[in-house]
Amino acid sequence: MKRFSLAGAAFLVLVCLGTGLVLAQVDRAGVEEVLGQVERIRGLQAPPDISVEYLSQDELRERMIQDFEEENPEEEIRTAAEIMVMLGLIEPDLDLYQLYIDLYTEQVAGFYDPEEKELFLISEDRSLSALDRYVLSHELTHYLQDRNFDLTRPPFHDPDEAEEETDDDASFAALCLVEGDAMITAEKWLQENATPSDLVEMRRESGEFSSEVLDSAPGYV
Repeated sequence: MKRFSLAGAAFLVLVCLGTGLVLAQVDRAGVEEVLGQVERIRGLQAPPDISVEYLSQDELRERMIQDFEEENPEEEIRTAAEIMVMLGLIEPDLDLYQLYIDLYTEQVAGFYDPEEKELFLISEDRSLSALDRYVLSHELTHYLQDRNFDLTRPPFHDPDEAEEETDDDASFAALCLVEGDAMITAEKWLQENATPSDLVEMRRESGEFSSEVLDSAPGYV
């Protein structure tokens, strides 16, 4: 089954979800403000009842491991690693499974889950910063796409009961379409809504992100 995978002070409300994690809900007023701005840019509308929660890096890692194991059986990862070693793409002692987990955890700033209709921002201090709002504009675009075009259907996603899987090229093309749309929308949001002080804050926050895993990963991966 192919899966479409898609990152002012906030008023925090602690809630418990089915995952067992204690999460903090993002300021609803801030979410609805950004959603309205994205709706105007994109020319699409959706109900403002989207669930938006904060995750810490540790909580993200726990969720990523769970999702990754569901979508990528250990045998498939082992087979992929063996092929990559034979082709000289990775070293024999590289733990491909661990690399993927570390890479996804390091690089994700937020994500929207079209199956669960949930959106998550990655934050340790759990305040809606300028960078969070920028990430939110990207992920809320995915929410608009999903509510208007359904990202849980082929070629975006193959249901569990699907008799045939979508062609890899078609799946990749669909992914490029939705990600390109979200990237362009987020850039337009930035141009239209970010203040000079927001840009300064975003530049500072961006410099705090680590890319150690990405920088050390094999070029193919």
